[in-house]
Amino acid sequence: ITINANTTVTAAAAPVGGTWTVPAGPTLTVAAGVTLRRTGQTANSGAVSGPGTLQVEGDVTGAGTFSLPVVFAGAGTRSLLSNITIAGSVTVAAGTTVVNQFTAARTLTVTGNFVNNGTLSDNSATFTIALAGNLTNNGTWQNGVTDLAQPGASIALNTGSVATTALNINDDA
Repeated sequence: ITINANTTVTAAAAPVGGTWTVPAGPTLTVAAGVTLRRTGQTANSGAVSGPGTLQVEGDVTGAGTFSLPVVFAGAGTRSLLSNITIAGSVTVAAGTTVVNQFTAARTLTVTGNFVNNGTLSDNSATFTIALAGNLTNNGTWQNGVTDLAQPGASIALNTGSVATTALNINDDA
């Protein structure tokens, strides 16, 4: 499915599979109180926004911005196929793994808070999380190198585990 015009999702529906593409230009808006569940790949070169929530149960790619809360959920692995920008909060649900795919370095830019209840993994390439909010790890951080570029936010490792060769924190960003 390609979103060729500004579109608003106003009611929760069954999970939507297949590849969804938001090209440059149109905006896909998720209305307040609505969770849009995506079980296929989401390719965003435009804008996905709203007060509602995007629940990702598939892979994500594209240079567009996600301006809403994003939840990575569902059993299995969710791959970041490119650098991803989320102007909102991010939650990784228990039982879900988020990985930068194809052993390539990826940056996940998040302007809100980041809560990991699942697993973050980097496939032996640098996984940069550029974070403007707070980071809470209740899950597993399982990777070789993670760079956190987060100005002035707090980091709480809580009950989670960190198995990493290098965790680089730069709060001078």
